[in-house]
Amino acid sequence: MSRPQYESESDLANERSAAEIIEPAWNVRLSKLPKSYGADWIIEREGKCIGWGEFKKRNMRWGQYPTIMLSVRKIADLIRLADIRGKSVFFVSVEDGLYFTMVSPLKDYEIEFGGRTSKTRDTADIEPVAQIPIAEFRKIGP
Repeated sequence: MSRPQYESESDLANERSAAEIIEPAWNVRLSKLPKSYGADWIIEREGKCIGWGEFKKRNMRWGQYPTIMLSVRKIADLIRLADIRGKSVFFVSVEDGLYFTMVSPLKDYEIEFGGRTSKTRDTADIEPVAQIPIAEFRKIGP
């Protein structure tokens, strides 16, 4: 049996809001990918794929925590896609801005077994996660 999908209308609205900031700032087009791709967006410029994007909304202020968590599976998916074409980017929206970092197999991610330990929805919410230092992120917009 496959795992339920938890992406809500609110999640999709947050993605669209972030895309409205990213697209003009980077002169790109972000197109939503099917769930099977392991990334949220294909990133295109002038009709050509230049990369892949994963987006998360976190209910926090920037600097409240020293790291931003992302599933190791997501990182592996993003690296696999970048191996085919372009680069992969992890975008995170917080209460006071939108930030990004490049995802790369060359980074020495701190890995721990954790994940969504508060408000766990099912057993797959607890998994290996990377703790990405906030110093690796750059701000895009408000």
